Amino acid sequence: MKHLVLILIFCLGLFSICEAAPFLICDVYPSTVIQPTFFKVSLDGGSEVDSSAYATTGGVMLHHNVGSVSVGVHSWTVRACLETDPWGGGGCSATSPFSSTRHEVGSGPTAPTGTRLSAQ
Repeated sequence: MKHLVLILIFCLGLFSICEAAPFLICDVYPSTVIQPTFFKVSLDGGSEVDSSAYATTGGVMLHHNVGSVSVGVHSWTVRACLETDPWGGGGCSATSPFSSTRHEVGSGPTAPTGTRLSAQ
């Protein structure tokens, strides 16, 4: 029984780590507008990948996992899309650009110097 509890705790901890990756998101499309069914995401001018629309309170949004992106500066483009219907309706929006920087793990500013107490 003790082993079962430890395995369960390990699995729950692993699941929470997997869900902690950074995500590329957008504002929620309110239910009063046409809801995209998926998004097309491109990283650094590469091929577009499909990302399902993420259902949330009030509508849908982009929620694309970017945890595996390499260290460096990156440019993204995103398009909101509708599945094409038999009559040729649907398609994708214009692109929305975004850029971000992924820093190396453990990188950060240098340690502070001159640490002391002050009366002010």
